[in-house]
Amino acid sequence: MGGKYPGKYPPKMRVVAIINMLVLGFIAALVLSEADLMFTQLKLISRVGIWVVVALFIIGTIMNAITLSKIERIWAPVAFIQLITSFAVAVN
Repeated sequence: MGGKYPGKYPPKMRVVAIINMLVLGFIAALVLSEADLMFTQLKLISRVGIWVVVALFIIGTIMNAITLSKIERIWAPVAFIQLITSFAVAVN
C-alpha cells in the first residue's frame, strides 16, 4: 500500500488493510464463480463482475509499475499475472 509505512501500520492503515483483504477475497470469489469452480450463487453478478476485476487489475498493474516505491514495484508482475488470469477467465 504504497510502501509509505515501514514496519507496523498505524491504526487507520490497519483498517484499510482489512478492507483491502475483504475486497480481494470478494474478487477471488467472483473469479472462482465465473470459472465455475466455486460460489455458484455469485454467478449472476460474476458475468459483469469479472470485467470489473479485469479493469481493477489493469489499473493495479499500471500503478504498481509506475510507483516510486521499490517495494511496491515488486508487485507489478503479480498484478500482471492476476490481470492475465482474470482476463482468461473472462473471455472463456
